[in-house]
This record gives sequence, C-alpha cells and structure tokens, in this order.
Amino acid sequence: MKAHAGELGAIAHRWFEVMLGCGDEVRELLHDGCPVACLGDVPFGYVNVFTSHVNVGFFQGASLADPARILEGTGKSMRHVKLRPGAAVNAIAMSKLIQAAYSDIKARVENGELKRSRRRNKMRNPPGARAMREQPLREMPRIWPNHTKLLVDLALAALGLMVAAPAVAQDAPTTAPASDSAQQAPPSSPDPAAPGAALASPDAVWQQNLAAWRAAREQGIAAPNGWLTLIGMDWLKPGVNTVGTAADNAIRIRADAPEHIGILTVIGKTVQLLAPTGGFPADLQVDGAPAREGELEAGSSSPASIAQPPMPSNPPVLAWHGLTLAVLARGDRFALRIKDADAVARTGFYGLNWYAPDAKFLVEAKWIPFTPPRILKIPTILGTTIDLPSPGVAEFRLGNATLRLEPVLEEPNSQILFFLLRDATSRTTTYATARYLHTGLPDHGLDLPGTIILDFNRLENPPCAYSLYATCPLPPEQNRLAVAIEAGEKRYAP
Repeated sequence: MKAHAGELGAIAHRWFEVMLGCGDEVRELLHDGCPVACLGDVPFGYVNVFTSHVNVGFFQGASLADPARILEGTGKSMRHVKLRPGAAVNAIAMSKLIQAAYSDIKARVENGELKRSRRRNKMRNPPGARAMREQPLREMPRIWPNHTKLLVDLALAALGLMVAAPAVAQDAPTTAPASDSAQQAPPSSPDPAAPGAALASPDAVWQQNLAAWRAAREQGIAAPNGWLTLIGMDWLKPGVNTVGTAADNAIRIRADAPEHIGILTVIGKTVQLLAPTGGFPADLQVDGAPAREGELEAGSSSPASIAQPPMPSNPPVLAWHGLTLAVLARGDRFALRIKDADAVARTGFYGLNWYAPDAKFLVEAKWIPFTPPRILKIPTILGTTIDLPSPGVAEFRLGNATLRLEPVLEEPNSQILFFLLRDATSRTTTYATARYLHTGLPDHGLDLPGTIILDFNRLENPPCAYSLYATCPLPPEQNRLAVAIEAGEKRYAP
C-alpha cells in the first residue's frame, strides 16, 4: 500500500467511498487486496490501482447508460473508467455510473434473477471464492493484475455470467504482472507483516478519512443546489420587480425557464409575490407548495455568517423544475438569489483540484486562548467588514517557521472553528484571495490552554471561487502568511 499512499490511493479511496455511499445495505469485501462494493454478497463495482492509473470498474458495465462516453473495455459485461492523477474527471458522469450500477444490481436481486444465477453456479465457483471475506477497508492495498482475473471470475460467477470457471489453485505460482504493475503479486495469504498486507495504521485511517471528506466536498459542490448552480444575484428595487426570461423583465433570468415567472413587489420591509399576466407558470412552487399570491416571509438578516454574510434564516424559495429563486433579506434591502441545476458550470463540472495528501501538513498546534475573546473585523469581497468573535490563536511550526492563525466563531455556541487564511501559494497554484479551514475545538476547550489539530490537507476554496455571484469573507491581515502551504484544494479550473 505504501506505493499507493499518494494521488493514486486518494483517487481509489474517493470513488470507492462513493460506491459505499449508494445505500445502507452496501458492504465492502476485500479479496486478495481487491476492494469490492457489494449489495449483500453480490458485487457491482470495484477499484483497481496500477502504477500510473486507477480503474473504477463495473461488473455489469456493458449494460449501463454512458452518455458521457467515459467507459472503456470490450468484454461481454465488464467495463471500467481509467483515471490518472492530474487528469480531468467528469465527476457527475462518474457518480451517475456508480449509482446506475448499484440500481441495476439491486433490481436484479429484487427480481430474483441473481438468486437463481447463484444457485446455478454454486458448484462452479472458483476454489478461491472461499478466501473472499468481509473486512473494513482500512488501507487501499495494491491490486495485483493477475488477481484481477480471479476477482472478475468470482463476480461473474455470482452474477450467473460464467459458462465455465477456470480451475484456480490457491497455491499456484503467480504469473508475471501486466505492464501496469511494477511488482509481482503477493501470496494469497500474506504475512501480516509483509509490505503488501492491508494493515490498520494511523496513516491509513487518516488517508481514508481525508479521501472520504474530499469526495463529500466534491459531491456538495456539484449538488443540484451547490455553488456551481448560482447564476445570478440581483437587488430588488422598491416597488415592482418582474422576473422571467423575457427581455421586458426587470430581472432577466439566463436559463431555460418561463418568460414570465412572477412579480416581486417590495413595500417597505415586506415582499409580495404577484402573478404575471396569464397567471403563474405550471409547476411553480413556493416553499414546496403550489404558488399563490401573497406576502413572502423573507424576515430579516440573521447575524453575519462567515460562509455567506449576512444571510437570512429560512428564506422563501420559488422553484420551477431545477430553477430556484430565493428572496434574501440583507439589512434593510432584499436580494434575489438565482440557482439553476442545469447551469453550464454544474453540467460541465469535472472535479476539484487537490494537492496530494501530505502528512507534514497535519500539525498539532498550541492553543492560546484570548481572555476575553477578541472581536475581529473580517473583510468581505464586497468591501464591507463583519465583526466576529475570535476565542484565541493557534501557534504551530511548519519547517523552520513558527506561525500563528486566529480563528473565528460563526455562532456563539459553535463547536467548529473557522480559519480564514492566505499563503504564498495564492500567487501561483491556489485561489488568490483566501482558503478556509474548519476544525474542531481544542482538547481543553476554548477557554484553557491546550492543543488543536490543524489538517491543512482539508483547506478549501471559498464559494466565490466557483461563482461570480457569491459573496465571501477574506482573511484578516494577521492570517496572511508569507510561507507556502502546498496542501488542500488548488485553484478551480472549470
């Protein structure tokens, strides 16, 4: 596994975590170091790590819809997607393939098709099937090419697709590996101390958790209501504001939507929704119910949030298919936030860019509390400032430098610390204005001296890295570091 502790391992972990997230009944099997995602005992996907790329494979791939044409392979049933470090990945297409593979196997199981197939092939499973056992995927092991054939045979036997299974002797000598692999396969029952054994270690657990976190972040960015769907942010002027795609609207929407959606009328501190001539479009909803004329409960701005200052709580939302229009109260004004699930930025999303995981950027910092807490003036991309409490400072070393960062609290009782920072990589490889880091609280709480863990491998871009219409806070002067932190998320390149 040590050979795959970098980018290849991260790629494999990321997509295997997506497979495991398809349903509560999905479990992971490890066969000769091969991670397989199964519905019960029926496999539907796997990951295979080579020396220069990762294959994400599907046992019934030939039957899956592949509009993005990312599947490779010419076999009767098997297909895979080949992923290389640094190459663009169509994350949405990948996620859809994984979900389709899971749904396909689930339907076959529910229809009884696979149960009959398993009985039919009961006596023809390879002898090596006895070695397949369930165990936690603590570390992504090297997947050996000569064992891939055995894995495929096992899967096809379970799916009822093998006409005849080859006789595989468990103690047979290993064959020479394919050109993608640099080493020979280990024996089928490796010594736990051998380099190829899958051992639980702090490093392996850390890498697995980091890969899962990064995968979840990418899924959030690409979600139907994520930042990539934000296509507009318009102030509502006092009086009448017509909304729709037609040119005669005060707020014109650049999306596939009705010409006239509605009329938002601002009167003092209230917003009323009125129907356009001809009535509301069919299927238009307000907060999940059919649209009706009346006052919208826009409320007032909540205390400023670091993630999107200031934001109203539970704003009213007009929705038409994948289009959403949220009425936001900002101080004594109102704005209309427009999101489109079919925005080009989302449909063309190919994943985020990351530095390879590096444990040297996982640091234990000294926590020095402020008594009393200080108020930091946090600048925003709009040129305004927000006053937020800072409970202390984290002091740590990177290389020969001693550094300090002051976090803030979004809410008075928050259990999450928010670090806004910028480092020397902002001039070359990372987002120019800021990156964010979320952490838990120090080991002895906020009020006492102690330690806090900072994992800069989880540095992330602010929302304004993905949309021109997002408003983002910026780092205070003391959090602008002269050193380069080559970890976490890089610049987003659509």
